[in-house]
Amino acid sequence: MQAPSSTFPEPIIVVQHTALINARFEMSLLEMRIFLAMLKRLNRQDSQFTDCYIPVSELAAPGSEHVPYIEVAALVQSFARRAFDIEVLGPTGHRVQEPEICALPLLHSIQYLKNHGTVVARFNDAIRPYLLQLQGNFTSAELTQFLKLRSVYAHRIYWLLKEHANFGYRWIGVDELRNMLGLTTEYEGRFDHFRARVLDPVQRELAATDLPFTYALHKQGRTIIDIWFNFPKSRAARLETPPVEAWAQTLREQGVAVNSLDIVRAQLIAGIYDEGYIAYVLKHVSARAQAGKIKRVGGTIFKALTRYYLLADYRQAQQDSIAPPSTTPAKTNLRAARATQQRKLASELEEAHKSLTFVTSAAIYTDETRPAVLAQVQSKISLLEQQLRHLVARGHQPGTG
Repeated sequence: MQAPSSTFPEPIIVVQHTALINARFEMSLLEMRIFLAMLKRLNRQDSQFTDCYIPVSELAAPGSEHVPYIEVAALVQSFARRAFDIEVLGPTGHRVQEPEICALPLLHSIQYLKNHGTVVARFNDAIRPYLLQLQGNFTSAELTQFLKLRSVYAHRIYWLLKEHANFGYRWIGVDELRNMLGLTTEYEGRFDHFRARVLDPVQRELAATDLPFTYALHKQGRTIIDIWFNFPKSRAARLETPPVEAWAQTLREQGVAVNSLDIVRAQLIAGIYDEGYIAYVLKHVSARAQAGKIKRVGGTIFKALTRYYLLADYRQAQQDSIAPPSTTPAKTNLRAARATQQRKLASELEEAHKSLTFVTSAAIYTDETRPAVLAQVQSKISLLEQQLRHLVARGHQPGTG
């Protein structure tokens, strides 16, 4: 007699680009099951899409004996027209800071073979960068987790949290989340309804998965504008909801994205600038916006903060407040040189932070290889931050120009 196997079967992993996870689209629950069944049949190393043959019996609801033959036959035409509003990727397949948005059809074709009880579907070639040959910016999940979910909103929010699984938390603006879920007009201005009919039911569903979560709300006045999702980095560890700093709330009110606040926070902690610089940038950008010279206020503020466009001017303004300004050409040239060097270091630091985010979440690294690479990137960030602090400190000393 053959001895029973002592190993468990390998979990089925489904993968998609993070831009696809964050795209705006609508799907029914049955369409989402077809989508997952198609993902299941992909290998992200493939170079071309092929037809996916999906038995309708595979699309039954978890725990249900009902096979949705009639429902599948009815939805084929509508599912064929589904499209995503999605970010245009950079040349290397990575997400860019201020992406263009395009509408891409999901499917090349879909057909229901009634006599065989099978759906035959193929992805549209235009979405290959979001599903095939993924080298970075992708998220993977176990298919068994989705078998526990009974609503399309639970599917979407699960993916959104899974993208940040290594961090244990995620900020999402309320309007941003509604748009990603396809609720462009529903629950607008009625967060109580959104919470009761979407957010709380999803929380109950995800409690049975590997991503149970709690959440906290961030208000602007009496209006709730952001949701802080807190979920375990592992089954043994959870993060507490951190306080929302006054400067962070002000930046959000000016349109700075919530996922950009962590970069500003890291630079404040590193001592590259202080909160006075944030106030200086806000005043400068607001004046230009009122003059009609700026349209995207939030993006301009974020760039000025994280790329230090105005830091040399801010330091000079601090010096001018305690000493007469120097107008000698030599000191003027020195300030310009320091400003150029600050921008160069800022650009390198921004790229290093992007590398840190990539290494933290990219599936190409294993538990064995990731720590060494993380240590290298963090060492580079520390060195760049030290150089910036030194440069800023020199520019801030009296008599140094």
